[in-house]
Amino acid sequence: MIRRVLVAALAVAALAGTAGCQSHAGTAAYVGDHRITTTQLDRAVASSPQGPRGEAAQNTLNVLIQTQLLRAVADKNHIEVSGAFVAGAREDEQIRAQAAQLGVSPDVFGTLAGYFVSVQNALARAVGGGSAGLTDAQVAEVQARMAQLRSAAADAQRVTVNPRYGKFDVQQALVLPAVEPGIKQLSPDPAAAPQGQVPAAP
Repeated sequence: MIRRVLVAALAVAALAGTAGCQSHAGTAAYVGDHRITTTQLDRAVASSPQGPRGEAAQNTLNVLIQTQLLRAVADKNHIEVSGAFVAGAREDEQIRAQAAQLGVSPDVFGTLAGYFVSVQNALARAVGGGSAGLTDAQVAEVQARMAQLRSAAADAQRVTVNPRYGKFDVQQALVLPAVEPGIKQLSPDPAAAPQGQVPAAP
């Protein structure tokens, strides 16, 4: 089985995007042509663990945006992301714990984790030539390739966010609170999950 690479150092800030006002009624954000509606966001927030609503909405929207960017990476590079694998990520205890910390629905965050790990597993197989383990140099190569793919996807997708939910920071590629100094913003990145906690892709 291919060694999975969950790279804590690979931050969401590796992504790039374009901030802009969203005037379409009922829209929380656009990622390329994909529309994330306010209804979808509200439903996801309603199923999230208890926490400050503003923080939960921002983190949930960040997770939904990152998921769409990774979908684009998978599609462009012909990487299969099975429904069973995503379902396994949703049920993983460590992923659910991190979702709770972020105040994000475990199903929403698990979907992001499923895509993230599937893409990294595909890169690990390509870099390792099918071997069961990766050297430190190969792990670094997987990191670099993942960052490149995510950046390329973000470059190809114009990300616009409804200012009601905050401001999309281009450098960090995160929706940040407009004026919420008391809220701690967490990075909704499955790369921060402990190694060995998400099911390996087949």
